[in-house]
Amino acid sequence: MNGLTHRPEGQFEYDARNDKLPTVSWIICTSTASEHPDYTPAEGAAFVASKIDAIASNPEVWAKTAFILNYDENEACSTTSSRRSRRRARRTSSRP
Repeated sequence: MNGLTHRPEGQFEYDARNDKLPTVSWIICTSTASEHPDYTPAEGAAFVASKIDAIASNPEVWAKTAFILNYDENEACSTTSSRRSRRRARRTSSRP
């Protein structure tokens, strides 16, 4: 294998229901399901729920699956925070 492979939408759900999941699956959501400011949290919740529902629909798959959900919050938060800190520092240092 050479890294991530793009699969058709719904493939993970199909594989989960039919006990055909690979040993490890990396699921990367679409931008509309990313919960970034331009999109709704409901889209992200529906995306995650569809994956968990598919795993839960097959008791054998459910019994042997670990589902780890990771959000990349630190990058966005630290980038914003550091920009604000730099702006605040510039404003403070330019005062007499």
